[in-house]
Amino acid sequence: MRPSCRACRMRSAQKGMSRRSLGSDQYAMSLNLDRQRWHGHAIVSKLLVASLPSCRMPWYLHLCAITGIVALDYRDEASGTMQEEDSGGAFVRAALKPRVTIAKGADRAKALALHEKAHHLCFIARSVRFPVDLAPQIPD
Repeated sequence: MRPSCRACRMRSAQKGMSRRSLGSDQYAMSLNLDRQRWHGHAIVSKLLVASLPSCRMPWYLHLCAITGIVALDYRDEASGTMQEEDSGGAFVRAALKPRVTIAKGADRAKALALHEKAHHLCFIARSVRFPVDLAPQIPD
């Protein structure tokens, strides 16, 4: 697929690669896009759940950078619960389980507190009409 804007085409040509989505391998959630196995609504549902950590992660890493916390690794496991009815379905809850490894000597309590702040800055989490639970982990 050819990138739409001229600047993107030039960057892609310079790098010798095609344009693709960023960060898709950073999440524990598997996005199986096999059309014979999944119907269209299953694909969209998984993408909605995957959009939550993809919005939170840049905010969290930004907050870490400006507060002096060095994040060495960031992984997020996202899940969602849907309630299906005859007239359709809706998400009733989502859960995010970010696991962040920070540099030795960094303030662990501050790093945990930044998760909540990033969660409130994420426009997708603030836009959905179902609760998004957050269970961050920072291993010792």
